[in-house]
Amino acid sequence: MAHPAPSNEDALGERRGFTVYENQRWYPLRGWSSSLLPTDRDPYSDRSGKQPLKKDGFPLPPGYHWITQWEAEINETDTDGEGWSYAVDFPASYHAKKTATSMVRRRKWQRVAERRRAATHVPLTGTGDDFVDAGGPNATARSDAAPAAPIAHCDSDVPLPVQPDQRVHQDTTAAPDRQFESLLAKFAHEDS
Repeated sequence: MAHPAPSNEDALGERRGFTVYENQRWYPLRGWSSSLLPTDRDPYSDRSGKQPLKKDGFPLPPGYHWITQWEAEINETDTDGEGWSYAVDFPASYHAKKTATSMVRRRKWQRVAERRRAATHVPLTGTGDDFVDAGGPNATARSDAAPAAPIAHCDSDVPLPVQPDQRVHQDTTAAPDRQFESLLAKFAHEDS
């Protein structure tokens, strides 16, 4: 399945908005249903109704992850209180209120994804003696070693050593870029 391209107004730098339309048809004895006629659009589609989409299992471009949940767009002029717009048939002129001739309806769902940041490669200078092994199967005890330092985590899987006076809180939502830049500045200052 192709990855739907966000519209220009949805592109927010490293964040992108994605839209899916939910489509239903009115059946007099059953009410509203996502079981549509063979000539209708799919239960979930793009705005034109030509590209079938999935709300659950929506395919994101490589490197992106969701940062919000799906939310129905609700506004006073184009939708009812649940986000539905009504029409005689697909595609037709949609309006906010169901009338006696409303046989189809659609609802616009939106969700935001963000590109995962790639780990920045920083070449390390110095010898292995500059770092303390904080534990694990290859840990070694050294009498001249400083006490084991706490570990700060960035967007990468590589832990960074932190001096005890710069202890990083366990809150993993702290700004890792600022932590990383602070560590780089400290190491650059110590080398001077």
